[in-house]
Amino acid sequence: MKRLCYRTSADNLSGAIPLAVYDISSLKVFIVKENQIQGSLPPNLGFRLSNLAWLSIAENQIDGLIPISMSKLKLAIHFGGLSKLTVLSLSTNHFRSGEADDLSFINTMTNCTNLTTLELCTNHFGNVLPNSIENLSTQLNWLSDVIL
Repeated sequence: MKRLCYRTSADNLSGAIPLAVYDISSLKVFIVKENQIQGSLPPNLGFRLSNLAWLSIAENQIDGLIPISMSKLKLAIHFGGLSKLTVLSLSTNHFRSGEADDLSFINTMTNCTNLTTLELCTNHFGNVLPNSIENLSTQLNWLSDVIL
């Protein structure tokens, strides 16, 4: 398969994203915005979907932590393997913890050199935007408001 895309919006999909989706390494576009998707993202998302160019899970009920806390060990969702990523839309979900370093996953995005759009608004992130935000792609032309 040369190109694999999955796109749907406002179709009233519910439940969690099946784990098997994260094993489709040829997936380039994954859009499930405006549904009732629940659950959380796997911490190794960037390594499992290395061909992903567009990820939009906006306006769902996805929760969990970015970074994900596991007792005293913190594991960031690592986006470093997503060098082809152009759009990352995580807005209007339930990502939260209120920790100051909620947005530290941005530190793993330095290899996302094709990133043009980063949407993070309407979540419950802590109140510190990491300095690494200035190291994001020079192609970045849309950074949504981060409502803290």
